[in-house]
Amino acid sequence: MMRLDGLRPHVLTRRVQMICDVGILSAAFAVAYVLRFDFALPRVVLLGALTQLPLVVVLQFAALHAAGVHRFIWRYVGMRELKAFVNAAVWSSLVLLTLRLGLPDRLGAYRVPISIIVLGTGLGFGGVLCLRLLRRSLHERAEKR
Repeated sequence: MMRLDGLRPHVLTRRVQMICDVGILSAAFAVAYVLRFDFALPRVVLLGALTQLPLVVVLQFAALHAAGVHRFIWRYVGMRELKAFVNAAVWSSLVLLTLRLGLPDRLGAYRVPISIIVLGTGLGFGGVLCLRLLRRSLHERAEKR
């Protein structure tokens, strides 16, 4: 089955999935900072967060990809796939924590606070997983009709 624009439906779906993942991971990182600083981010903290955002999102997205999450079919995500999400979350957190503790002072802008690593990872990977579970739920509801 070929679409008019030359893209197969599953290719388009995967692109949308990846865009959604990046959006959720980015939003989770921002929400983690906003919650950590009680909705009042000082300018220096905001600049640090904007510096760290690409690094964090790329690491988390790469962890999802390495765990094989992007190969899952959304409507079949279940408990077995949960392990891949947990592995991706743990590995990305460990890398961020290692960077936090090991980067020299001159690269201090890339040191993500530990509280942000924990909160952002939980929100981000939880959000990515919830998106897939929502898709599964909608698919099952449509199948029952």
